[in-house]
Amino acid sequence: MVLAVYLLFSVVCFFTVHELYTIEDSEITLSNPIRSGYRFVGWLETGHKETELIVKIPSGSVGAREYTAVWEEDKPAVVEPTPGATDTPSTPTPAPGATDNPSSPTPTPGATDNPTGETPKPAPGGTMQPGTATPAPGATDNPSGETPTPGATDNPTGEIPTPGATEAPSTPTPAPEGPTQPGTVTQVPGGMPQPDTEPPAASKSPVLDESGQTGNQIEKRKDLSILLAVGKQKGKTSICLTWLPYKGTSGYEVYWSYCDGKRNFKKLKTVKALGKRAFVHKKLKKDTAYKYYIAAYKMTDGKKQYIAKSPVIHVAMKYEKRTNVKKITVNKAKVTLWHKKKFQIKAKTVLWDRKKKGINHAPLLRYYTKNKKVVTVSKKGKITAKGKGTCTVYVIANNGVVKKIKVKVKN
Repeated sequence: MVLAVYLLFSVVCFFTVHELYTIEDSEITLSNPIRSGYRFVGWLETGHKETELIVKIPSGSVGAREYTAVWEEDKPAVVEPTPGATDTPSTPTPAPGATDNPSSPTPTPGATDNPTGETPKPAPGGTMQPGTATPAPGATDNPSGETPTPGATDNPTGEIPTPGATEAPSTPTPAPEGPTQPGTVTQVPGGMPQPDTEPPAASKSPVLDESGQTGNQIEKRKDLSILLAVGKQKGKTSICLTWLPYKGTSGYEVYWSYCDGKRNFKKLKTVKALGKRAFVHKKLKKDTAYKYYIAAYKMTDGKKQYIAKSPVIHVAMKYEKRTNVKKITVNKAKVTLWHKKKFQIKAKTVLWDRKKKGINHAPLLRYYTKNKKVVTVSKKGKITAKGKGTCTVYVIANNGVVKKIKVKVKN
């Protein structure tokens, strides 16, 4: 059983394709990504409206799932103003004994504290900052002791500074608060408008075209989900194959080969999903055994992808020296277990021709679990309880005849 996980990361437009998981693998937990300047909100699965911070995909899940990372910009903390405080710049305290001088001329905006243009010298032990005049020890910025007019600068003479004088760098106007989208330029008030660039849309993961795979290549694949199918002789020279439907498929392909110990599978037939899930292989030899498998596929953007496959089905014709399984019996069809407890399946087969032995080109019986998170089953049919829930265990003969066992696990 296979699960293909595609993780999409917006803005940068790249994708990561997770490794393929089979029915034998345990639960998958998606790792949360990290992006500088942003907070990860969660994963958004295609076709769903709500995000999930932690995504766990249970064992036994099938098909392809696509998840998109959703982000939210980290906003800087907003400092609340002190109750009663105002945004008005504080008025410098005049020197002791100074009086208001309403007649004081208003200095020219942009003037600096150095009207003479001389290069200021740093105070002893101090560090001189570029463009900032350092006053001499004990000196103040208001030598006249006058109270400056609100909004005026520290230029008592109002003269235009001599070229070469250092001006204090102006404070840039802060950009409007609020989240900005990645790739969008926020216009500074008074500046030139910048074109807004929309973040690139997240692209879908590419679809791989598997139509070129051969019958042998498909049969070897272990990443495909299980498809239940059975084969039975029909008439004197024909074999009839039937199988259960598989959700999400576009069609099925039937492959065959001789039971001669070699792997040489060739395609027999393609059956559409809405067609009859059966195929009759005609004009066969009466004393020969044949093997088959059914592969389910889906079409995406005109490309084929295989999603499920049946176990190889071995069918012996009437005059072959071995015979086929007619039915399977088990010691218990419904089992209840406590966590970590075990149960041994004791299965027996009933053959069509009791004078012959069963066909042995493959194990006479094979065991599969539908949900490995609930129970696991060994090659010899031993069930082990893993977690609370219900699950179906399949006992499958080499010609596809199946017996189901319902298992319930309690904590």
